[in-house]
Amino acid sequence: MVYASVEAIKYFSGLVGQDPPRYKELGFTTEEALNTFITTFVIPGVEGHIHQHCMKTWTAETVPAAVKRIANVAGSNVLVFMRANNLGPLVRAGEFKLQIPEISAFTEDMLKELDDFKELPDVGKASSYATSEIKERWNES
Repeated sequence: MVYASVEAIKYFSGLVGQDPPRYKELGFTTEEALNTFITTFVIPGVEGHIHQHCMKTWTAETVPAAVKRIANVAGSNVLVFMRANNLGPLVRAGEFKLQIPEISAFTEDMLKELDDFKELPDVGKASSYATSEIKERWNES
């Protein structure tokens, strides 16, 4: 697998080109530690979820561009969720309302877009179950 990239995930999450670096907001002491976390946990998790949803495995050469984009955006959503949780369990919504942040790695729109790439099982496969009885009872005339 491995068609999502560390740099794209960091770019979509807003962690690239920030001064001071934002990886400390996620609880990492170095950028290398963040890169290792993304490579070890985020990318396999996101690509595994895509594999389960689509029942397909792609390589870096065969993955459609839309699936690659969805993988990178979903990975960045994981980092955004981590950042929101590190800022505190409640966020301000308006002047007087506090709420718990809800950030999903895969949005409904992303999952709908992945549906176009699902590997569907063969439904026209013939079986030997009761074939002779069906043939005798079926009158095509």
